[in-house]
Amino acid sequence: MNHAQQRNAHPGADPFHMFISGSFVTRLGLCILLCLIGMGGYGLVAAHAPTAQILNTTGPLLQIPADVAAVTGSSVEVPVNVVAQGYQINATAFSVAYDTDCLAFDPIDANGDGLMDQLRFSTPGFSTLATFRANEQQLTFTIWAFSALLRDQTLVTIRFNVTCAPTSGSSRLAVVSFAASPPASFGNTSGQSVAGSVRNGSVRVTAFVPTASVTATATPTATRTPTASATRTALVTPTSPATATPAPQPTDLPLPSTTTSELPPEP
Repeated sequence: MNHAQQRNAHPGADPFHMFISGSFVTRLGLCILLCLIGMGGYGLVAAHAPTAQILNTTGPLLQIPADVAAVTGSSVEVPVNVVAQGYQINATAFSVAYDTDCLAFDPIDANGDGLMDQLRFSTPGFSTLATFRANEQQLTFTIWAFSALLRDQTLVTIRFNVTCAPTSGSSRLAVVSFAASPPASFGNTSGQSVAGSVRNGSVRVTAFVPTASVTATATPTATRTPTASATRTALVTPTSPATATPAPQPTDLPLPSTTTSELPPEP
């Protein structure tokens, strides 16, 4: 079921519904850990309420990276990770606080799917619940499953808007930490609370420095001037003018003689 269906399944009387209702969270906080095991449907099997932040460094660990880089006027994504350290963990609840002078969280749910748009869970197979306490600027999370186990993994990634502006050439450290109240909790598949620890993180904000635009200047390119190359010219050797040979003149030949024969008169 999705979160809205879970809220409406058993109104009022069901302890699970009481846990996720705002009034119950306000009174006891998310230190009351859901320890759910496969029993058909869902039920609150066991709950333990630590009175102080858990300090068992050999148990499971929740951690936020330190010095996550960010720039003024941009957004930054901060993951919340779990290290199981060999424990059979299938549930955890915790709250995240942040430096409100430098970071801002927008709880908008533009698509109406019941999940704030600036959160991205990385826990397939798990049920998740997230709430934003505007008066405290604090996010609270509950992640649980019947039989799936939390491994060494990212649980959820939170996107913050960066609002502070360090002076040019400097940076500012904005702390992102696990809230001491309510403290973080872990539960195992046997329905028992498991002591663990948390490690806080931070965002390193640097001022936005606009990059000076560089105008490309055309560099004159040397033009190669073609060099006249010597052309070999064939030498023409003058020849002697042809000697005119006189045409043979006609030889004076004797004209043929004409013989006249007188014929006798006809009778």
